[in-house]
Amino acid sequence: MYFEYLSWDMDESKIVITRPRGAALGKAQFESESFFDANYFMRLMGIDEYHPLVRLKRFAEWYYSSTFPVEEFARWLGKPVDIVTGLCIDMATRGFIFYNRSLNEVTLKEKVDDYLNAYARKKDYDVLSIMSETKAPVDNALLDLRDYRLTVNGVTGVYLSDSQRVAIYPYNRQLVIGKNRSLEFDGVVAAGLFTFFRA
Repeated sequence: MYFEYLSWDMDESKIVITRPRGAALGKAQFESESFFDANYFMRLMGIDEYHPLVRLKRFAEWYYSSTFPVEEFARWLGKPVDIVTGLCIDMATRGFIFYNRSLNEVTLKEKVDDYLNAYARKKDYDVLSIMSETKAPVDNALLDLRDYRLTVNGVTGVYLSDSQRVAIYPYNRQLVIGKNRSLEFDGVVAAGLFTFFRA
């Protein structure tokens, strides 16, 4: 989940994901655990000669640990520590690693292997990424801790399969994500040559 602001009264069962205080617009993104996008994967590389996820993985193998100091990684790359620290912070923001600022060390997440294996076609993946854009006073999402259902607002459409051209379009721009990525909504399902309406 990528969002701007989280609010939780710990005596309540609802967690609110919303826009920052004082902002009129709120944006959030919710991805499946097995989400993969080849174009995004290539954009991560930028203008570098090697992909950053490949470098992180190879260094972890060389270092014999998925947790390592940024200084050691920078020395291995032959690059300044501040530049490599910036790279690590960026990869942490994107959800690939944990970055411990006080120790200046990183720990690789399983997402690194998932992305590399999905790109090599060694692992199944999906394209489930839900964008939420709302205007005040509507919140981006509400997570109910009693049943772990996530109600997402401001959703114009969601692609379920890019190869099969399957997408959903909620009527009221709202859908509910439940267990095992189940989706509840009223709206349209477009699947190739077929269009289904649910009200």
